Amino acid sequence: RAAMAEEKKPSAPTLEGLLKKWDEFSDGYNRVLGDWATTSGWSCITNLGIGGFEGNLDILEIGCGPGNCTELLVHYLQQRSPNAKTKILATDYSGEMLKLAKKRVSSNASESNISVEFKAMDACDLSSLESKSFHCLLSNLCLMLIPDHMKAIKETARVLRPGGVACWGIWGDESESTLFGVLPAAMKACGIDTPTRKTRSNFHMQKTYGDDGLRKLLLSEGFDKCIVFHVKNSLACLDGDEFQQKWLQVVGSRIPILKTLSKEKTGELRKAIAGEVERTLSSGRPLCLDATVIVARKS
Repeated sequence: RAAMAEEKKPSAPTLEGLLKKWDEFSDGYNRVLGDWATTSGWSCITNLGIGGFEGNLDILEIGCGPGNCTELLVHYLQQRSPNAKTKILATDYSGEMLKLAKKRVSSNASESNISVEFKAMDACDLSSLESKSFHCLLSNLCLMLIPDHMKAIKETARVLRPGGVACWGIWGDESESTLFGVLPAAMKACGIDTPTRKTRSNFHMQKTYGDDGLRKLLLSEGFDKCIVFHVKNSLACLDGDEFQQKWLQVVGSRIPILKTLSKEKTGELRKAIAGEVERTLSSGRPLCLDATVIVARKS
């Protein structure tokens, strides 16, 4: 029985599965969720300690997605570190995401001392990059998606220079993440079965380690200082009906069972989603992801 239970346990995603998912999801994510992700990204950027930096500066971004945080990083450097000569290597496993990032960012950095290179790369295998070659690493809402986060952390420690700073944003406390409770609650209210997860939850790192455990993990992997704190990535939405239209358009297509619903049942679900959203907003709470920000300095 224990063996059977183990077999049913959601597994880590494969690289092939991630590539397919994010190539297909790139446009919808960019349109509906791109800006939503930048609160934790901004917290990562401002904790890199690069404001006022002068001289050569090499920054690695893991999981740049559609380039929202890359764009923020460029603007921050232009305003706060105009005398730095900065090279940013922005990486992602999804080619479609990289296309969106290039379109968003390249023109913004062209008239400054900042060069941005985009490259498809696996965060668990940075073997093409030299050891101790980067001053900073930025990775927002990516580490918890990576099949083997321990390999990614070890690779980060390898490519960072001594004293270099890494900042990660990951999915945090699920109970505080109102955004991701809306659809399951609405489906339950409508008598629609929630699909069984085949891959682990994006909240798995926070659930497994907690804040103290995350800090201890980084301190055991070549970092000598580490802080952990939480921010809320709030979706810009103050209307339940507006939310259900956007959310089902983007997320609904990724849940097979929702494609099988009758017109009447879909209408019922839409009303339930809008109701859940209005209840959350009426309580004064935003539709948000609780994000954990991890800041660590390389020994």
